[in-house]
Amino acid sequence: MASILSIAEVAAMIGDPARANMLFTLKDSGAASAGDLTRSANVAPSTASEHLAKMTEAGLIAVTRSGRNRYYRLTTERVADVLEGLEKVAARTRPDGPETLRNDEATLHARGCGDHISGRLGVGLAEALIGNGTLRHGQGGLTVSDTGRIALNDLGVDVSTLESAPRKLLALCHDWSEDAFHLGGSLAGALLQNFVSRDWVRRNRGSHTVLVTPTGAAAFKKRFGIAYRVTA
Repeated sequence: MASILSIAEVAAMIGDPARANMLFTLKDSGAASAGDLTRSANVAPSTASEHLAKMTEAGLIAVTRSGRNRYYRLTTERVADVLEGLEKVAARTRPDGPETLRNDEATLHARGCGDHISGRLGVGLAEALIGNGTLRHGQGGLTVSDTGRIALNDLGVDVSTLESAPRKLLALCHDWSEDAFHLGGSLAGALLQNFVSRDWVRRNRGSHTVLVTPTGAAAFKKRFGIAYRVTA
C-alpha cells in the first residue's frame, strides 16, 4: 500500500485548479496539445509548462511527439478512474457545482469544457446526434455512422481528417450541471470550432461561458431539433 505521504502528494497534485482542468481535459479527450491544455486551464503558457512538467514527473501524464507537436495523455486508466471517483464524490458533496456558478444561468446553459461544449446545449447536442443516428453506440464506444459522416461533412466537419490525428475522436464526458453526458474528443472540438466560425456561438473571453447567437438558436433548432434560447 502507498504511504499516506505519497497519497497526499498525489492528491495535492490533482487538487490545484489549473492542473485539475488539464487532467479532466485529458480524461475527456484522450490526448491534447500543450496549447489545448493551456486554454483549458486558463493560465499563461509558462505556468502551463510548469504544471505539465510537474504532472509528468509525478507520473500522472505522459507526452508523445507527432511531428513538431507534443501531445499529452493520462499515463494509465487508473489515473482516469481516480478522476472519475473524485468527480462522483464532488457531485454528491457539492451537487450544485462551484459556488461561483450556481446563479450563472448562461454558464449552466452552455460553457466550454476544454475545447468542446458542455452544459444544457452540450448535453442536448449529444442526445440529438445519437438520437438522429449520426452517432451510434458500439462495442468499442461511440462511432460515427455512414449517414453521420455525410451529415457532418455537409456541416463542414471532416471526420476522416479527425480520425487520422492522435487525439481520440469521440468520448462521453459527465456533465456536472446536467448529471448527463456531453460529447468530448476531437469531433466535439471540431463542432465547437465550426459553430464559432458560423457565428452560431461565441466564446466569452475571461469566462467558460459559450454564448448562443440568434442565428445559432435557429440553426440548432433546424439541424438538431434543439430548442435553445439566445444568450449572445
